[in-house]
Amino acid sequence: DCRTVEFRIEVQSVTYVQAVRILWLAGLVGGLACIGAPFLSLRLQSFQGDEATYYMIAQSLALDGDLRYTRADLYRVYRDFPDGPQGLFLRTGRDGDLFYAKSFIYPLWVAPFFRLLGVNSFVFVNVVLLWVVWILGFRWGHALGWPPGRALLWALAFIGLSVVPAYAVWLTPEVFNFATVFIALFFLWYPDLRSADGPSRWWDLVGAVVAGMGTFSKPVIGVLFIVATGTLLVRRQWGRWIRWVVGGGLVALALFSLYWWNVGDWNYMGGLRKTFYGYFPLETPSLTFERVGIYHSADITYEQEHYIDVRTVVQDVFYYFMGRYAGVAWYFTPALVGLGMALRRPQARSIWLLIGFGLMVAAFIVSQPHNYLGGGGTIANRYFLCVYPWTFFMAVSYTHLRAHETG
Repeated sequence: DCRTVEFRIEVQSVTYVQAVRILWLAGLVGGLACIGAPFLSLRLQSFQGDEATYYMIAQSLALDGDLRYTRADLYRVYRDFPDGPQGLFLRTGRDGDLFYAKSFIYPLWVAPFFRLLGVNSFVFVNVVLLWVVWILGFRWGHALGWPPGRALLWALAFIGLSVVPAYAVWLTPEVFNFATVFIALFFLWYPDLRSADGPSRWWDLVGAVVAGMGTFSKPVIGVLFIVATGTLLVRRQWGRWIRWVVGGGLVALALFSLYWWNVGDWNYMGGLRKTFYGYFPLETPSLTFERVGIYHSADITYEQEHYIDVRTVVQDVFYYFMGRYAGVAWYFTPALVGLGMALRRPQARSIWLLIGFGLMVAAFIVSQPHNYLGGGGTIANRYFLCVYPWTFFMAVSYTHLRAHETG
């Protein structure tokens, strides 16, 4: 087809400088759009899923500088969301006060922009994170020897030909988790592609710090440390191994310790934890934490809901990839490209990536066989967003790709 040929020629003719200009222009347009456009004006009547908790954490950090739930926090929510914080998660602290029962790392990044942009601050942070992923994806493809145009297009397709952009307008950490895994993997493996310059300690520290933040946001992301320390140990890169263990470990420990210092417990999903619909604590003097809400603590519900049912797990493996409502094949199609490349031409890097991918998928399916996709009302499998980046780095070099195309 003539149009296809022309398109391929245009992509091939893009220079590195032109690709960088496209990236910067896209970032500028995206950032200005988030600041000026009322993205969420059509859905400001109510929250979706866990949005209420993350919104209130960001609001409390921005305006009060703490994680404590108060009546003032609640009344501020009603100004933007007339239905109130439906689905709010709270727990009791050591002093009897109420605290937000979700990880605070994603709202902490949103908080500096909250005073200026309000609810759109979430969209702004999400768009910036996707832009950073696009930049790093382009750098990765170019380092593999891909022409700038192809590297730019593949990185964009990896994001755009999936449900990832849909979560940019959600007030939940799905895009944040996606970005932390992607960034950490980039800084783990990119030094191998620039061996002429030698690995920089800063690459490892950045990757480890980001991985530590991701682990606090969603503990299953800690698989990053298993893969990072495993591959560096096998290769006897002791300096890099120490930087990943110490840097990432200290960040994760600091974040969990900070939550413990505020609340009296390191587990934000444990203790006396409830979710609230319709009626909220402190809304009136009679609406206390004890009288309203539904108990939803990991300490109580894990053995009841997350038991290992072998038959269900086996069925989930099929539905995880092929299910019509959340299957990877339909909603994260580029993942199949990466998996296909890794399985067809296994290399040391792709083997470790497959191990990490498999461990995270197994963690979700085995621990949550009845809710591995993230609950009702989600778009496809929202939990897969933090697994998805593993498949991007399975791509082979351009030399191998051309050999397959011509062979």
